[in-house]
Amino acid sequence: MDTTRPLPARELPLPGESLASLLRRTSNAMGYENVGRLLALLPDRASIPSNVDHWLSGTAVDSLSYLLRTPPEALRKLTLHRYASALVFSNDGHLRPEVCDRKTILRYFATTSRICPRCLHQDST
Repeated sequence: MDTTRPLPARELPLPGESLASLLRRTSNAMGYENVGRLLALLPDRASIPSNVDHWLSGTAVDSLSYLLRTPPEALRKLTLHRYASALVFSNDGHLRPEVCDRKTILRYFATTSRICPRCLHQDST
């Protein structure tokens, strides 16, 4: 029987905030020493990417949305995939991609950011 319940202390996402930042603030609000303790509450932790900003969907996002009482789609908008429509080209030019592919992630979202997300938001191109 699953005894997991939503967290009693939850932070609301701030405009432009990343999922990693939201989890850091929530962990702090819960009095946890680090985010790892919060992520340990998720089932099947071994099968999810280590960088939370790369998460797409699935068990981890669904479980996290339950813990934070936030819809999964709202959490996905906090990941780097919110920039997919600006960075990923579609084959036919009509469909707007909803997720960043692996090459885009490696090119634009390295461990040290080469492009400022604030600059991407201000650029109309």
